[in-house]
Amino acid sequence: MKILLLTLLLSLPASLSFAQPAPPLPYESKGLCPFECCTYSKNWVAERDIPALAAMNSKSAPVFTIKKGEKVEGVTGSVITSAWGKATGAPADKKYPTRAVQPNESVDVVSYIGERCYNIWKKGKIVQACMEDIGEPKPMPKNEWWVQIKNAAGQIGWVNWPAGESYFSGVDACG
Repeated sequence: MKILLLTLLLSLPASLSFAQPAPPLPYESKGLCPFECCTYSKNWVAERDIPALAAMNSKSAPVFTIKKGEKVEGVTGSVITSAWGKATGAPADKKYPTRAVQPNESVDVVSYIGERCYNIWKKGKIVQACMEDIGEPKPMPKNEWWVQIKNAAGQIGWVNWPAGESYFSGVDACG
């Protein structure tokens, strides 16, 4: 019996991979600027008064307030994923012969990265896949975007920028 089981295991194709669990949540994507042409730079201008916090934590104390119209530097940021999105490989399509995800393959979606593409968890690592590969994730991942800001006085703080809110101009390098 043991020899039969060993023979069966050894006969499996080398390309066969077993799903690896996604990393524990929350998962931090350091340095990610999560939309098309998003860029960290010294050209950000506040579109409203915004409290800058001491840490990436909504319960953290404010260290200064960014005033509407104030020019600041978007130093870096992190996208924190608290719930994975899910996606399945799209059907085969001759227009897209090379794919990050095979048809019907299930993957965990980490975060949106712009240009209709996402960071996904596949075979033990984060890779990129676009909607041609996976369609629209359902459900979408649950993310928070934290941005480190530096003002003209050299003070540094963190801002939690909710999706769909207008906090700063000058972030989109495409205009």
